[in-house]
Amino acid sequence: DAKYIASNDTIESIEEVTEPSKPWTIEVDSIDLSKSKAIYALAGVEPMPGIDFSYIQVDSVDLKIASFYNQASDIIIPIKWIKATERCGVELQGKGTFAINDGLIYFRQFDISTDNTQLTVDGMLGTSERIENMKFALVGNGNVGIGDIAKMFPLYEPVYKGMPNHDKVMIDVNVAGAVDDMTINKLQVDVAGRANVDAKGYVANITNFDKIRG
Repeated sequence: DAKYIASNDTIESIEEVTEPSKPWTIEVDSIDLSKSKAIYALAGVEPMPGIDFSYIQVDSVDLKIASFYNQASDIIIPIKWIKATERCGVELQGKGTFAINDGLIYFRQFDISTDNTQLTVDGMLGTSERIENMKFALVGNGNVGIGDIAKMFPLYEPVYKGMPNHDKVMIDVNVAGAVDDMTINKLQVDVAGRANVDAKGYVANITNFDKIRG
């Protein structure tokens, strides 16, 4: 039989409500590694001479981590101490916080040093199949030894050729954008007392020495 339901009647439906499950969370109090190796590289990348941020390879890694945290794709790694040799030949040590969130890599309050270099940096690094398109942001200050610059950026040898390895370049920098399309909010450089740069603006094609413009 059919039944008429007046407009002031109510029909209630009860649906089973299921809370979405939370992603697994991993927390570790401390991690110590000794004489380890690590590679961070984009698929199919052939590393450039010197340091290539799309292909980071370190050897002889001594590492101390406290309060490691991982939930789904989010990672937080407070590095209390790291000592390593990068593929380009720079031997470094440092401390700071490394994190991955939404596919971006963050470096927070990193103190980095070598025999000739002392830097404090905060930064962000994106991912791209080509280094020139890689998004990044960097705020830092300190000094970099000419010997370390020669190892990291051999393509720029005409700039520093003839300078002693122990000479230092003082840097105060705030830049963002892509490697080949960057905005310089602040760039102050003192090249071992021989030259000074105080600049801001825009730079393109930094990976191609012959085509740099800004």
